[in-house]
This record gives sequence, C-alpha cells and structure tokens, in this order.
Amino acid sequence: MWASNDQEARWQNTGWNFKINAADEAAIHAAARRMQAEELAKLFRAVGRGLKKVFSAIAAPYKVWREYQETYHELSLLDDRMLADIGITRSDIPRVAAGLWAPQERMERVVKLGVTAKAGANVNRPQAAA
Repeated sequence: MWASNDQEARWQNTGWNFKINAADEAAIHAAARRMQAEELAKLFRAVGRGLKKVFSAIAAPYKVWREYQETYHELSLLDDRMLADIGITRSDIPRVAAGLWAPQERMERVVKLGVTAKAGANVNRPQAAA
C-alpha cells in the first residue's frame, strides 16, 4: 500500500494528473476483492468437480464388486429347491451374480428369431482323398 503522501506523487510520475478520493479507492478495492472471490469460487468448483470424477472412477469398480458379492451371497443362502423355483441351479450362481446369465425363455426367443453365430473365417473343410 502507498502512503497517502506518496500516492499523488506516483500518479504524477506516470503522466496521469488526477486524484483519487478515499471513497473511490474503497470502491475500487471492494470491487477487486469481489472479483477475486468470484474467481476463487470458480476455481474451487472446478477442483470439486474434478475430485468428484476421480472418486467416482475409483468407486465404480468397488460398487460392481460389492453388488456381485451381495448377489452371490444372497443366492448362496437359498436351498436348491428355491433356486429351482426361480429357474437357476447352484452352478449358475456365479454367472447370475456377474450379470452374464440369460433366462432360457430369452435364449429360445433368440433362436426363434433366427439369430445365429456367423461361421468363422478359417473354416476347416474335410479334404477328399485323391
């Protein structure tokens, strides 16, 4: 900060010939502090959004693993009769928990629609003897 005596001399050295009264100077400082606070708030919001993305990326695999563990545990507690009632066997539990299991009716619908796997590019054909 400038001392009040030096302020007038500094403005004159720069070629500007005007005086700033105390009220104008206070208004300028208040506006500068307000702009600084707004920019700081923008920075904190941006950092917060970045941290949220990082924590979400870290937490996503944990959520998937936790859901798998809970589903596996719940299905493992059921007896074979209850599993048969919902249409799965004990050996299907890992696939069901992983979300890789498709009900038999769905598979039958896919077959009825004619969706088939394409033949591979390297199909071995039997050779006729010469």
